[in-house]
Amino acid sequence: MPAEDRLRFLWLVAPSRRVLCGGQALVALIQILEGGGWRASLARRAQGGLERAYALVARHRGLLGRLVPDGPAP
Repeated sequence: MPAEDRLRFLWLVAPSRRVLCGGQALVALIQILEGGGWRASLARRAQGGLERAYALVARHRGLLGRLVPDGPAP
């Protein structure tokens, strides 16, 4: 997989071994987490918005990364 594609999307290898990306990966990850059932249902309904939000964050990853301090919080 080209590095550009790896960085452009969130990727998840699901327990079923399916490779998911973007909003589908986020919904599956929420579903896997403890107590995620109702959250995953909500995320599934908002998947289009999640895709757009993720794309926006990914496009500005460099700028946003500068806003996050290095190291653990005090």
